[in-house]
Parts: sequence; C-alpha cells; structure tokens
Amino acid sequence: EEKYVGKNCIDTFFFRFGDVLSAAAVFMASAVLGLGLMAFVLTNALLALLLFWFSWIIGKRNQEVIKENFGNLPPQVGLPLPDMDVRAGEISQFALQEDTFYDPDEGDALRYQAFLSTGEELPRWVRFDSLNRHFRLNPPAGSSGTIEIRVVARDFDGLEAEMNFEIRYT
Repeated sequence: EEKYVGKNCIDTFFFRFGDVLSAAAVFMASAVLGLGLMAFVLTNALLALLLFWFSWIIGKRNQEVIKENFGNLPPQVGLPLPDMDVRAGEISQFALQEDTFYDPDEGDALRYQAFLSTGEELPRWVRFDSLNRHFRLNPPAGSSGTIEIRVVARDFDGLEAEMNFEIRYT
C-alpha cells in the first residue's frame, strides 16, 4: 500500500516539476531571448527534429550492440526422421516430434515447410500441416515408388535447418 502512495507522490511531483520546467523554457524564450511566436515554433520544431535524430542514432547503436552480444543462432536438427514404408491405398499419419528441430536461441519460434527434395511441391497425396507439424499420406491404390521429402525449419530471422527422409510406398 505504501508503494502505491509513494508512486502517486513521485508521479505528481515529476509531472508538476516538468510543467514548471516547460513554463520556464517558454519564459526564457519569449522574455529573455525575445523570440516571437513563429521563431518559438520553429525553434521547437528544430529541437524536436534534433531529439528525434539523436534517439534514432541511439536506437541504431543499440541494435548493433544487441546483434554483437546476442547473435541469432540457426535452428538445428535434433531428432532426424527415419525413412518409412507405407501401403498404397491406405492413409498413414505421423507428426514431427517437438525435438525434431530446435532453436538454441531461447524463445525463438520455428516455422515449418515440407516439399520434395528437388524443391517441387508435394504430391497431392501428401499433406503437411505446418502449424501442427503433421503429415497425412494416402498414396494411390496400386501405385509404388519412392519420394524424398525435405522438411525445413526456419526462425523469424530467416535462419534455417533442414532434413530429408524417404517414403517408400507399395
């Protein structure tokens, strides 16, 4: 309770103190320096631009320091997927485990994509739900073959890890 009373007192003091400083600045500009209305407005605009430029420089430098000290590391493959055999004409489902890919940077989220290892889209009978990391396979009945799928995990800075696995269907 004392903390909240103290906060109110401090906030009130600094708001009032800021008002007094503002009034003093207006008095100094008009009475002492003899600035007219237009000169006062232009001076304020110039000071505002100067303050904006200064804060932009500080922000840019801060981003450089963060990049130097907290460099973003790319995601890593944790638990590779084994090659698998599925039956043609039957639906098979599986999901990537949470530790299939991981990002060493704490708090980074990964986005997933899956496509053929050649870069082409997955065949119609292969569905990948990137949000849930879930595959649904339904090879056409009577067909057989092998496809190689590439799964890519990408963080929001564009760094990525990938892995390939084969699906044999008969």
